Amino acid sequence: MKSKFLLLFLVCATIQAFGQRKFSAALEISAGISESTQPGFSFIPHKGVQFGRNAFLKGGYNLTDKLDFTLGVGYMNINAVEYVFFASTDVDFTQTQISHRYLVIPAGFKYHFGSFYLNPEIGIAISQRHFINQTSFFIENHTSQTSGFGGASSDFGFNKITLPLILNLGTEFDVKPVKILFGIKAYYSLDKMSEILTFSRHYYGVGVMTGVKF
Repeated sequence: MKSKFLLLFLVCATIQAFGQRKFSAALEISAGISESTQPGFSFIPHKGVQFGRNAFLKGGYNLTDKLDFTLGVGYMNINAVEYVFFASTDVDFTQTQISHRYLVIPAGFKYHFGSFYLNPEIGIAISQRHFINQTSFFIENHTSQTSGFGGASSDFGFNKITLPLILNLGTEFDVKPVKILFGIKAYYSLDKMSEILTFSRHYYGVGVMTGVKF
């Protein structure tokens, strides 16, 4: 374990020193609200807040004094809940809870404004797992029944690839030899998670981001 930490320290130190600080590396984590769009259905107005989380390891190449090119790899977890009402059946409504997992490769540019920065990115998100639980609530006897599809693969109606737009807005605090990052991360998928599943359209989210830059 000690050798792994030593190797990580040496890699970060090399990146920091190489090419007169042309290269940099950063670890970012964030958590916040996540959801997915479901057009064409009626929803319960106050269905509660769903939380998502993500983590990214990113590299940067300094193009000018105020502009970096960024490339990274990371993990995104998007959670969503959907209520669908039925007017002419014995089912009052269904509640579908979905947890989506993606491996994401984002690329973009980082604009510096003093200690603040703006980092728009576009990513390739590769579908990993989708955990689904659906509960049906019946009108007559006021009972419910839950059916789970936990761990359904991306072949179960989900597209293998989606393209998220990602926006990072934050500031850097210099605490030598590293910088502490703090800001906001928001994202929205340009295409649908599924073409056939009505409860999985465009995912989106916003949350607080923090991290460390080497």
